[in-house]
Amino acid sequence: MAFFMGLAASSVGLLIAVVAVLIWPRGGLSPLGFMILFGLGMYLPYVAVHATVFERLIALTRDRGNLGLLMYLADSLGYLGVLGVMVFRGRMLAPEALLPWFLKVALVTGLVSAVSFAVAAGWFLGQRNLKDGLLSRDP
Repeated sequence: MAFFMGLAASSVGLLIAVVAVLIWPRGGLSPLGFMILFGLGMYLPYVAVHATVFERLIALTRDRGNLGLLMYLADSLGYLGVLGVMVFRGRMLAPEALLPWFLKVALVTGLVSAVSFAVAAGWFLGQRNLKDGLLSRDP
């Protein structure tokens, strides 16, 4: 249950970020309101995945291990993405094109991530062994 609640919390956060991206350009939010909602929307999945989803994923699979490697990989990919944005922004975009590009990337990332969480939840629900509530090892 905690695994699925973590996926749900992550999806809610991403949807908050997507709504902020859609509403702000139309004047529905102040710049401060946009930054607060977008920041909350991005931070909620980060915390939920690191604190709940990774840990419960290991528990669901019954494999022995810890979440250190998963957290390291997720953070490393995130930092690599930030570095890529910084390099791309400075070399490829004019200053006036940065905000529209950011909004498009944020919208696509939020939607793709929310759909990915939904697909993961569906897949794991389909894999449940109803006898003991854990993932089945049977083919």
